[in-house]
Amino acid sequence: MMFGRSKWDVWPCTHSCTAFFHIAKSEVSHLVPAPLVVEEDGEGRAQIVVSYIRFRAGTHSLPATEELAWGIAVKRIKGLGLAIYAMNVAADNVGFLDYNAGIGFDVHRPPVRFDTDLDRRTFRVEDDAGPICTLRHQPEGSLPLPFLPFTTEDWTGRAGSLERRLFKWRGVAKLHLAAAVATTLHDHPFFRGARVSRANPVPAMVLSSTKVQNAAQCFSAPTPYA
Repeated sequence: MMFGRSKWDVWPCTHSCTAFFHIAKSEVSHLVPAPLVVEEDGEGRAQIVVSYIRFRAGTHSLPATEELAWGIAVKRIKGLGLAIYAMNVAADNVGFLDYNAGIGFDVHRPPVRFDTDLDRRTFRVEDDAGPICTLRHQPEGSLPLPFLPFTTEDWTGRAGSLERRLFKWRGVAKLHLAAAVATTLHDHPFFRGARVSRANPVPAMVLSSTKVQNAAQCFSAPTPYA
């Protein structure tokens, strides 16, 4: 991993869209290995997060790559803030998938295709099995949000072999505040049997960073569950 003088593995990116969804706990609880525990809201619902991102060329000697990833919110083990159990990663670059599989992430192997419209803030992903999702949000009305130095727990692996990373975002995102968030999730094998078509977007939990400069995703080295 490329940590160098920093403890962070830095992945520069050009644009991204991360959206959160409420979903029935029964749809995802069986996918989360113990001792992790699904995080619930006040109505007993679980939450999933679906992220699109385009990475710059050159990181780990890879070409520019478009990625789709999803995970399930779980209770944080250490510290405060969000924790995610990483479920699946898709990309248009086999080398990117090989790298992520090698460091412990589950990957979706069939080739995926991305139809990205930055001006309309639309990110559509599909493969030969059909459409996976279309992430959409309003092109206007977003609030620039500089990210403070907080971190998210990012979990990978299975019971008995779980690994914890810290994740942070470098740059400025736009927090979408409008109520009309038009996003479509399809019940595709990428979502591991979860009926995500029944999930409901959380309007105030769409973070976008479109055509940005000096943005990056940053990951710490993995440590075993303890």
